[in-house]
Amino acid sequence: MRYLLVFCAILMVQMAYAIIEIHVYVDENIDYILPFFNYSRVIENAPQRLRIVVENIGSVSCNLRMRSDIYRDETLEYVAWSKGILIEPGDTREINTYFYPTKSGNYTARNFIYYCNRIFEGPVVNFTAIMRNKTLNITENETERSLEIDYETTERYVDIKIKPNRDIENLVIIPRRYPLGWIFESLSVDSLGKNEEKTIRVAYIPTVWKESKIEFEFVTMDGEIYHSEEIKLEKKSILPIKDIIIVILVIINVILLMSIIYLKRLRRVEESGRREKRGGKGKRR
Repeated sequence: MRYLLVFCAILMVQMAYAIIEIHVYVDENIDYILPFFNYSRVIENAPQRLRIVVENIGSVSCNLRMRSDIYRDETLEYVAWSKGILIEPGDTREINTYFYPTKSGNYTARNFIYYCNRIFEGPVVNFTAIMRNKTLNITENETERSLEIDYETTERYVDIKIKPNRDIENLVIIPRRYPLGWIFESLSVDSLGKNEEKTIRVAYIPTVWKESKIEFEFVTMDGEIYHSEEIKLEKKSILPIKDIIIVILVIINVILLMSIIYLKRLRRVEESGRREKRGGKGKRR
């Protein structure tokens, strides 16, 4: 009896332990560090690349983007946006913005980090641009011979098709002119082979979408090739998936209905033929 009581006691303890739910809570926090930032103090007939490396030391995944406000003599010259990317906890990611000056002078770049829907002030840097006319005049004609450019637009992105007539390295695509208040990404293409057609998707976020003219700049990081092209943002007529499914179902129903009608007519013809045969045999008798 004593052993039975001990056994029951042990069993009850085990059962009680088994039904205990253990909850472990981890405090969520949003945090990051910038282990690396790079730019050129002096650029000559070439674009400026503002490069920043972000490490997610928080506990949540974040959407990451950089904005660079470019000033010349205290006047806002251009607003550059990086690509928007996802950064997971513990990850390190690189983002870049690009700017191509049209005039020589001293510039200031004020950078902002968009991180988990929060905006943080980033590094503020100064640089000097030396721009000579040869880049804008001579290589413009060369670029027209070197690049074939076509595009397709939607309400969220622009697909730019580029086909070079020679090998090109480090081509930067910069939306030079776009509606105020919109986010329009600038990006680079590492390499393009001769006669190799490549489609580059440039994403944008409008405040209120409207048909607009966008000026794009295509320039290599060494400044040897420069070209600008104006495109028109237009809606791409795409049927929603629901409408496509409805159309397909209607077509299937029409085909089924026509098949049923055809089969009924075929049966009537066969029955009529059989009646005629039976009638002919009766007459011969």
